[in-house]
Amino acid sequence: MKNVMVLCMVFLISQVGLTQEITPSIWYSVNATSGLKLRAQPNIEAEVLIVIPHAEVVSLVDDFSVEDDIKHVKVGHFEGNWVPVSYMGMKGFVFEGLLTSLPLPSSIEESASSISQLYQAVEMWSLRLSTGIASDTIAEQNYTKVIDHLSYGIKMERKQTPMYYSLSVHFPGFDMAEVYYLLQNMISEKKERSMWVSQSLFVAGPDEKVHTIKISGKTPITIRKNGLLTTVEMMVYEGFCDLVSK
Repeated sequence: MKNVMVLCMVFLISQVGLTQEITPSIWYSVNATSGLKLRAQPNIEAEVLIVIPHAEVVSLVDDFSVEDDIKHVKVGHFEGNWVPVSYMGMKGFVFEGLLTSLPLPSSIEESASSISQLYQAVEMWSLRLSTGIASDTIAEQNYTKVIDHLSYGIKMERKQTPMYYSLSVHFPGFDMAEVYYLLQNMISEKKERSMWVSQSLFVAGPDEKVHTIKISGKTPITIRKNGLLTTVEMMVYEGFCDLVSK
């Protein structure tokens, strides 16, 4: 999730070659298929007021004061903050990593029944964010690359070679947790979502913070964090595109 406690931020995203002004929203969707616990206090042991269902919308509130030493929390492999929100008249705290200001998948085309088909869902979801700006196409002897500039400052790169097809999506100003759970929620089958978790390898740096996630399989997926930029990289090898679409 973007830094929701700041009113306005301007990021220079040199990795994607653009300057993106990011104004945090006050409305966020629940980015967890099993729902998100609204707690009475910013504490993992605090009373659960309600479990907010997936895709429900919450609003940020500013009438809670949270000390810096207690608002930070680690949930699973991800670190983040407790943020105060309001839902159906109830106020409490949730983990920011399970909220998103991005649009959730809303069609069959934006969902996948298996991890191996996820690249198709990600591509369709990304194309929904089209800004109408013409794509950039780079044609070389051994490959063709198409670059799309999308809403939220997101950039998608599609590369076709004789040996593989790759899809890269760059998310400026979005956290790894938000992107990781967004992709997981594109998987429609519960069994495959469980495999997504079991096949995820979390790689931490010297600061013990996760900077890379690798999801193994026939279509390997990598999620990287580099400064303010989170990038998803997906690889589909020659001959497998036709196989997974059947």
